Amino acid sequence: MKGRSKARACLTLGMVCSAWGATAQEIPLPPPAPAEPLTISDAEQAISLDVAARRRPEFDAIGVPVGAATVFPSLAVGTGFSSNLFGSETGRRSDGFVQVEPALSAQVTSARYRVRAEASARFQRFWSEPAANETAWRVGGSGGAQFGRLLAELEADVGQQIERRDSSGYPDGLVEPVRYLQLRILGRGQYDVGRLRAIAIADYTKFDFKDTRALSPSGQILSVVNQRARDQRVLRGTLRGEYRVAPALSLFAQGTASSIDYRLDFIAPGVPNLDGSGYTALVGAAVQVRLLQLSAGVGYTWRDYSNAALRRLKGTAVSAEGRYFLTPLVTLSATANRTISEAALQGASGYLNTQVTARADYELRRWAILNTRIAHRSGEFRGTARRDRVLEAGGGAEFRVNRRFSLGGDFNYLDRTVRNDPLSPSFNEWRGLLTLRASL
Repeated sequence: MKGRSKARACLTLGMVCSAWGATAQEIPLPPPAPAEPLTISDAEQAISLDVAARRRPEFDAIGVPVGAATVFPSLAVGTGFSSNLFGSETGRRSDGFVQVEPALSAQVTSARYRVRAEASARFQRFWSEPAANETAWRVGGSGGAQFGRLLAELEADVGQQIERRDSSGYPDGLVEPVRYLQLRILGRGQYDVGRLRAIAIADYTKFDFKDTRALSPSGQILSVVNQRARDQRVLRGTLRGEYRVAPALSLFAQGTASSIDYRLDFIAPGVPNLDGSGYTALVGAAVQVRLLQLSAGVGYTWRDYSNAALRRLKGTAVSAEGRYFLTPLVTLSATANRTISEAALQGASGYLNTQVTARADYELRRWAILNTRIAHRSGEFRGTARRDRVLEAGGGAEFRVNRRFSLGGDFNYLDRTVRNDPLSPSFNEWRGLLTLRASL
């Protein structure tokens, strides 16, 4: 049992660190994500079966020993193309770009604990449209330790990120990229006794949006778009209990409460901001049947606001994740989530956000990993008739030359449709990227 707990701790920390690296490339604007249902399988088995997570020692970077730590530096250089730089419905502009991504991580491990620190950045520069340039960075660390039956973990990170243009909170019109600083601190404790498991999570997230600039159709700067009304702080707590009914089946109940505090009391004169509290209750099951891993919860979510003029936002909550190991070389995965998300828009009190994703990973050769994916997101606003729909599809490949060098390619198609809001554009975009990565 202790061996499994240690393995699970290592897997959890590894997934966290992997997510940091991906975030620096994708730069999404998520609300603080709910605690994910835990799978039942042993950590070692999950790693060996999943094509995307599987370790391939012959291609793993060795790192550089520095005292008790091992340091892993890397640098990725790539070139790409976007068919719609500014997410425009008409008058689209396309351009190529170069992208540079330096990264540095260091870790110290032992039989009982692991500590990791990481820093990364992304510099994207366009050939002829400098107003579309992006600079993002992220610095963070995580640690975990086992104390008998108790597993304790702590994560913290801060960075400048770039908001996705298909975000429902993105300012209307032709504007430069929206930058925001995000600070996140998370603590997690897990206690196992017999067939029971108790989990407690507390996290704090702060968003600080930077002003952006509106552009004319010719690309000249028209005005400054103030984003301070979107600055917010979120404090959240989650409690979860699990009961293992059988080796392949466990049941869980989970409750989350959050407090959301915006920097400004009003979005505009006479339009209150969205300060208040949110709650989510889920019940569900996690099961592993042969080569299928599935965890799904369903429940209820609601959002209350400090200002009485805003009505409660409520609806069904869903959190589900599944993986099917079709063959040793193919892994199929899917997720489904329905939550309440923030969008400081005039007349809206947030929206119900539904997301469904599917992905396939294929190990063509030990050194060649392919993937394809599709996602659908919809936003149902309350207080306004606006409805958002985003369809996204793409694929990629990674070719590992040796321990030090790898080649990567990725393409993505995005189609966004906005109804009942003439100021927010509907648009589509093709984007591709080719990358060479060097690691030590």
